[in-house]
Amino acid sequence: MSPFKANGKDILTASSPGWEAGRIDEASCGSQEPSDKVWKKGQRLLMTTTALVPALWPGNEERYHRAPPSLLPDRSLAVTLRLGTIAAALKLVCYPEEDNILKSSGQKKVPLANLVWPWSGTWNQKRNDPGTAFPPLHWSSIAGCLTDSAMEVLPAIVAWAASSACRSSLVAESAFGHRFCARAAAVQEVADLAQRLSSAAQVLVPGDKAFDDASRRWNVFDEPRPAIVVIPGTASDVAETVKYANEHDTPFLAVGGRHGAASTLGKLQGGIEIALNSLSSVELSKDGQTARIGGGTLSGTVVDALWKAGKQTVTGTCECTSLVGPGLGGGHGWLQGRHGLIADQFVSMDVVLADGSARTVDAQSDPDLWWALRGAGHNFAIVTSVTLKVYDIQHRDWAREAMIFTGDKVEQVFQTMADTIFKGGKQDADVVVWTYMLRIPEVDAKNPLVVVYLLQEGVRTVDKAHSAALKELGPVSGDNTPGTYLDLAAWTLISMTDTPCQKTNASNLRFPLYLDTYDAGAVRRAYDLFAASLRGTPEFGSSIFLFENYPVQGLRQPAANDSAFAFRGDNILVAPLISFPSGDRQRGGEAVLLGEALRNTLHQASGRKTMHTYVNYAFRDGREEMYGAEAWRQQKLAKLKAAYDPHGRFNFYNPVV
Repeated sequence: MSPFKANGKDILTASSPGWEAGRIDEASCGSQEPSDKVWKKGQRLLMTTTALVPALWPGNEERYHRAPPSLLPDRSLAVTLRLGTIAAALKLVCYPEEDNILKSSGQKKVPLANLVWPWSGTWNQKRNDPGTAFPPLHWSSIAGCLTDSAMEVLPAIVAWAASSACRSSLVAESAFGHRFCARAAAVQEVADLAQRLSSAAQVLVPGDKAFDDASRRWNVFDEPRPAIVVIPGTASDVAETVKYANEHDTPFLAVGGRHGAASTLGKLQGGIEIALNSLSSVELSKDGQTARIGGGTLSGTVVDALWKAGKQTVTGTCECTSLVGPGLGGGHGWLQGRHGLIADQFVSMDVVLADGSARTVDAQSDPDLWWALRGAGHNFAIVTSVTLKVYDIQHRDWAREAMIFTGDKVEQVFQTMADTIFKGGKQDADVVVWTYMLRIPEVDAKNPLVVVYLLQEGVRTVDKAHSAALKELGPVSGDNTPGTYLDLAAWTLISMTDTPCQKTNASNLRFPLYLDTYDAGAVRRAYDLFAASLRGTPEFGSSIFLFENYPVQGLRQPAANDSAFAFRGDNILVAPLISFPSGDRQRGGEAVLLGEALRNTLHQASGRKTMHTYVNYAFRDGREEMYGAEAWRQQKLAKLKAAYDPHGRFNFYNPVV
């Protein structure tokens, strides 16, 4: 039960109806003293104390992985923060209304702030639109409510106490200090930033459960570590956050599905993460030719929503990535053979540029920026929504034929697929081949297996023309499964419920490479190295080697210079994915060496001088490898970067310069 009451009712429980509705009954306090100035001071105190107190509130020490107050060098910090929180809570009950505001007719009485206490698990600051009225202020006895002078002094005391404690090496270098002092440093920044955002926005700091959820990533190796997370409620919140960051020289990073694993992400240490997942929407146009997609909408959400409307478009294959994120790097998908890349579907984008300005961009309004956004887009803007082409569902039926081969058949399997399915870039537009090398101990306890998924559109059974030659090689297992387009992610183990979509505190490093064709001998050498490494290093046991073979007809339709995506002439995408538990830096170094060795084995057999790598999978790759080695491409990207992001504000994801 809450210790704070008004008219005999608990008023400081987040679950109470009055709290949720933003209405607090008039407190039985004594006299009434309207003062908007006092409210502002109270709000400042409230934000300061509620931001810091989770570290010290009784019962939360273990939850937040911090030392109890008794271990602090100065226990007065704990006392100050707790008293400050009680004072702030009382101030929330007793805040004022101005007579001149109340004289305006027709205004609703709604609160200026609605705070969910940090120790309940989240901290959301929400503000109402300007001009709304405040419920009345009532002052009770000295013991009941705060005086104006106390409101002036307490925030300074709280800030001083926190600062003093964090200057102590004993505190700052402790597990407690790592969390608490980071939180303390962010408090004033949070307060200032939150004042500029909409009532739907959330501003989170370390220690909030929602902060952990919003910043948790699929790959934790070289991951970004923000000090503040902003979950925008509107596109304007994104622009305001960028402007605020620029004014305070604070780095920022926008994220969607948090599935990227670029090594450069780890350069964000502190600063602001802008989590776009709340900007999730799918709006079909009246003519059914386009759809407007929110910047944080996941691919799986787009697929499901369009399917219900009898539509589809090119999305990422993995359900838990955003649609926009992969699209900014080109974006491969199941329907690539018919319609091209994700980026090829874009009609217009609503973006926030590096200076915080917002605009709608398309091929006519900003042709150079439009070119850059489709292939190198992470370097140039935050996309808050995109309008893209959608299509009537051509075939509802799909089929999958799965075959599992032992390692001794590696060369035969890849040579057979090259001869009968891939055919030097002439793969049928309705066929996708998805292949893994991975461990299945129940089948082979020592060596990885080769798992081939043949996917075909418009049929209930995969045509024998695609499967017969592989079957003759003698797979140890196989099946043919009918379904629909909605089944493809689950069939290939990348649905929302599969391991690649779980954020399990693991390190996942990919080493992508585009190829024209397979050299079966090189694939054998890569397999042998992969198998030996998995046998010798059990920590790598969940690693996989992925081979993506999409039809390329749609990929080839735009001209090679149509966008910043440089590799329309390539046929195959491969990527070893080395997984291992987080926190093992030695294994991290070994994983990098292994991934690069596997990729180099295939690259050397290709005869190319420069690697072609997929920017959305890239890890420590060079600019020419990710964006093309042609001089004109590099020069154009550098020129556009200087024009649209001269200070490198968008340099945390595989920068072009």
